Amino acid sequence: MTVALGDWEVTVGMGRDNQRSRTTVAAPAGRPPGTQHEVIQAFSRFVPLLQAALGVRVEVVLHDLRLLPNSIVAISGDVTGRRIGGPATDVLLDLVREGSESSLISYRTEYPEGRPLRSSTLLIRDGTGAIIGALCINADISDWVQVRDVVESLLGDTRARWPSPQAVPPSAAVRMPAGERFATNVSDLASYLVERAIADQGVPVDLMRKEHKLRAVRTLEREGLFEIRDAVPMVARSLRVSRFTIYNYLKELGAAPPRTGGRASAG
Repeated sequence: MTVALGDWEVTVGMGRDNQRSRTTVAAPAGRPPGTQHEVIQAFSRFVPLLQAALGVRVEVVLHDLRLLPNSIVAISGDVTGRRIGGPATDVLLDLVREGSESSLISYRTEYPEGRPLRSSTLLIRDGTGAIIGALCINADISDWVQVRDVVESLLGDTRARWPSPQAVPPSAAVRMPAGERFATNVSDLASYLVERAIADQGVPVDLMRKEHKLRAVRTLEREGLFEIRDAVPMVARSLRVSRFTIYNYLKELGAAPPRTGGRASAG
């Protein structure tokens, strides 16, 4: 499906399971491709219109992935409490890190306190196919879940079939997330990513060998954590090693030198 968005043509292709899609933005025929900034600007004008059409319990967020981790450049609605300049979620970071070919459409996630959301994360590509942004929609469906529970109590078990990780075949290019972290600041997101990387090793920090810590640092490097200022001392404290050791791990992995200054901070 191709639609016009200002002076741009937006092409959306849906996968067979209707949970994966690919979106490309290109200039009309005969017009030179615009800059990535122009593409993001075109989508930013779409954010408040889409939110108004979907209702007050829906939040529409636009990310400029050139600005990671502080990637939110437009937001309308107040479902997750985030603001312009806020960070990307762990799900979006995973899609970028994995070089995903597909977006995620209509997946179930929830607030930290357990309230349910239905979310979609649509990757935006420029005319060359490069991923430059993401348009995310989060709908608070807690009231509808309560209505469903009342109906079930009257009519029996008529549970809705929500997309889950098991709903996508193992061969699918994109995994459906079991949850999503809606951090309101970079420090919160960084702490969560470090905790997750450590937990994924399956070994308490006190019992970790070098191989465990090196794998954790590799994961964090791929997620772009070291683009955040002061990430090295934060990771060093969490893994109970020196900053010098973290620098050595990054060198061993062939990673670029971590950021030592800049706008974003994990502290």
